[in-house]
Amino acid sequence: MVYQQKMWQSYLVFFLFLALTVYAFVYRLSMPVETPIPTGEQVSNFEECASAGNPIMESFPRQCADGGKTFTEGVLYNDSGNEIVPDGAIFGKVEIGPFCPVEREGVPCNPPTEAYTSRIARLYDSTGTHVIEWRNIKDDGTFEFSPPPGEYYVDVYPGGMGPVEKQWVEVVSDEGTGVLIVIDTGIR
Repeated sequence: MVYQQKMWQSYLVFFLFLALTVYAFVYRLSMPVETPIPTGEQVSNFEECASAGNPIMESFPRQCADGGKTFTEGVLYNDSGNEIVPDGAIFGKVEIGPFCPVEREGVPCNPPTEAYTSRIARLYDSTGTHVIEWRNIKDDGTFEFSPPPGEYYVDVYPGGMGPVEKQWVEVVSDEGTGVLIVIDTGIR
């Protein structure tokens, strides 16, 4: 009889422990998960989001997502209803090649998208010594900056056979300026 009583007490302790463990597990699962607040700079508008290197959705107007928030680019229009660029813009295009040892007419030898996306475009101040902004180059070889009016230099990093020569660009208010950067891969 003493043996049965001790056995019953053992089962009772075991089932109480099991019930308490299950309750604690279920209680923990029902607790809301708190997302830690990042310690870096907080993004509060489209320009900051884009400058932070976040992906830009090519919609109209363009959108940028950061930390679960989406920011929309402000687009301004003049009296005629045409879109204006308040600060001015630099629209860049990168051409990279050749990629085949012998290129033949009629046989395409297109550059891989990684040739573009693995590079960045850099915007320098008017002296050409300080990088003030950079952008990832899109897979079609294009990039864009929207600096205030003034004189700047632009290059692409990394280059091909050696560094890419910086190109001088003048940005005028409400206008876009194009720049073409050609990179020689050295493949012959």
